[in-house]
Formats: sequence, structure tokens, C-alpha cells
Amino acid sequence: MKKILTQYGVCALAVALMLPLAQAQPAGMQAAFGKDAGTLSDKFTGLARVMSGKYDWKPGQAFAPSATCFNLIVTENGMLVGVLSGTPNTEAKPAPITDPEKLQEALKASYVNLQKRLRDFPTTTCRRR
Repeated sequence: MKKILTQYGVCALAVALMLPLAQAQPAGMQAAFGKDAGTLSDKFTGLARVMSGKYDWKPGQAFAPSATCFNLIVTENGMLVGVLSGTPNTEAKPAPITDPEKLQEALKASYVNLQKRLRDFPTTTCRRR
């Protein structure tokens, strides 16, 4: 689980660092980032589905339960969408989702929002002079 979260963090950082290139080459980069977000969505939603009923599982004492990790992904996808749109979310952190179906849907929805934001990024936040 730690490896997956590390890979997710690296991917999010890569997206943030590659945004200047996305502005220079919008169509290709946007499509690539959107595809990557779709792949992550499939993987994390699938993992949440097969772990349904085991959301309290953690790989060791020093680790957070899997439900906490899935909720963190939902929250951080929302934060990334806010950063990309220029309107960071300043609201209070929502209560953790514990229902397996709702958590899977929240994961899916967070990636759909991220894909939409990535697809629309240069055309809605940057104006050519």
C-alpha cells in the first residue's frame, strides 16, 4: 500500500511539474495526463472494490488503514483540481467515507473531475496574448 501511495504521490508531483509543458503542447500532454488519471482511477477503484469489507486492514502497525488511504486519494485529487483551477479548496476536510460503495464512487468521481480539469487546463486558465 505504501508503494502505491508513493507512486500516486510521484504521479501527482509529475503532473504539477509538467504543467508548463502542457501549456506549450496542450493536446498531446493533456491527453497523456488524462489517460494516466484514467489508469489510476481504474487501479484504485479496482483495489477499493476487491478490498471491500477489509477497509480496516493495514500492512503493519505504523501504517494507516486502507480506508484512510482511499479517502486521502479522494481528498488530494480534489486539492489538485483546486490548484489546477486556481481556486484551492479552503473548506473543512470532509468526514471520511466508510461505506465501500460510496468510497468507490467517490474515488471514481474524484478522478473524473481531475481528468476534466486536466483536459480543460490551458484553455480555461491561461489566456494567450
